[in-house]
Amino acid sequence: MRRRYVSSDADLPDHDLVLELSGSLSGLRCHVRHYVNQGSHLVIVGQLSDADGVSPIACAVPVAREVVEVVIPPGREFAMVAYAPQHPLSGEPHFREVTFELDGHVERPSSAVFAGPKVALPCFRDLDLASVESMAGRPVLTFPYGFYTRAVAEATNGQPARRLLELLIEAGLVCAAHGPSNAGEYCGVDPRCDEVRNQRARTWRAPYEPRRRATNGAYVGISTNHWSRVEFKEEGIRREVPIFGKAASEMTWGYGGAGPSETATSILADYVGFLPPPELCGRFKREVVAQLPREAFTLPVEALTAWFDEAHLVQRRGLVVVAGPSSTNWPAGSSNSISGAVARGLQDAGFDVYEPACNAEAPHWTRNDYRLHGMLHASLLSALDRCSMLVIPHDGGAITPGIEPATAMWYGLEHPDLACLIAYGHAQVNDLADHERFGIDIAAVNDARPANVSAVVAAVDRACAAYERLDTVEDVASPRP
Repeated sequence: MRRRYVSSDADLPDHDLVLELSGSLSGLRCHVRHYVNQGSHLVIVGQLSDADGVSPIACAVPVAREVVEVVIPPGREFAMVAYAPQHPLSGEPHFREVTFELDGHVERPSSAVFAGPKVALPCFRDLDLASVESMAGRPVLTFPYGFYTRAVAEATNGQPARRLLELLIEAGLVCAAHGPSNAGEYCGVDPRCDEVRNQRARTWRAPYEPRRRATNGAYVGISTNHWSRVEFKEEGIRREVPIFGKAASEMTWGYGGAGPSETATSILADYVGFLPPPELCGRFKREVVAQLPREAFTLPVEALTAWFDEAHLVQRRGLVVVAGPSSTNWPAGSSNSISGAVARGLQDAGFDVYEPACNAEAPHWTRNDYRLHGMLHASLLSALDRCSMLVIPHDGGAITPGIEPATAMWYGLEHPDLACLIAYGHAQVNDLADHERFGIDIAAVNDARPANVSAVVAAVDRACAAYERLDTVEDVASPRP
């Protein structure tokens, strides 16, 4: 695709863009200023006003993705600086350089950083004005007592600040007749749009299969007087199975207790690719882990697959992520009760469900365990990547939507191939006014009791049935080998 970006000093004045992440529930809008200094690219992202919600620091990942797609040449590294003006007496920095940690390495943002399936975690480093101007190669305008405004951005640049939507339309990445869709490559507004390339819609994904890293590997347990761990062995190569630390600080086996609970959770999570339901982990502990020899064991993947297929027979309709907040703290509003009721209704209807509040439930003493929080978040992302449909609970009166619903919303907006539904109990009209434009369904659940989630279950049933009919038609038309 054709991008618009500044490639050399001859292309100045620099781009001044108003970056609107319209899919965000917070309605984040940023002012993006692009500098080129001797071939090096610098992007400064500033919040347009303090009434626009979350800052670009909190939304560093989606902002960097948008900048990568439109502003920066493909594959090119650039420096990204978040600008959030502070009161002079606060002692807080105005500028923070944003980098991303990937596979233990800290890298500047580029298309390569976001291309793979692994999660890039943002890192921040305080900068002073002199450092930023050295990176830009010229003076940088600052506003000590307030955030950017579009008027100020246009006045200081001497020309209108280009909206990102305008650049996307020029590049042919949105429907010119109806504006942007959730992915920018088809019409998400009018299903009768005449553009042939716009005839796509959100659909039910194929029912997931466990990751099953290998068919001839095995899980090997090693125990000594000082420590114990579980490794996955394949073709002479061993790697340690990560421990979540939800039930115990180390993995043990051969009896019933907290250590075997941790072993069951960690092995199954490694096998399927994300945290499995607690009921399945409990059964695996009783039937398999508690029966293993205490000194050492070898559990072939074939044996685990046989057990999993027998234990998991009731859920064959597909995995639905009900992305409620994993925390029961009050600011999340009624999202917790909504997600719990929806999850129970879908389980009764025969769907496999990943619900962070249930699957990621951890004891209170792990509340400040940030390593655990990171693994739980990675498990959510992995479940999103493998799920058949996404349900997001929403309470318009909540102080904060929670990191899990916010993450799921971003994922749904970035993946138009995934059917997505918002289940709401209390919401202002403008909260969900744009849901049709993004191809997202909504369903009211009233007081979020199991008896009142039938609308959500019916919507998921319809999506699953449509996929099954389509799959049957394709099988008849062109039999698969």
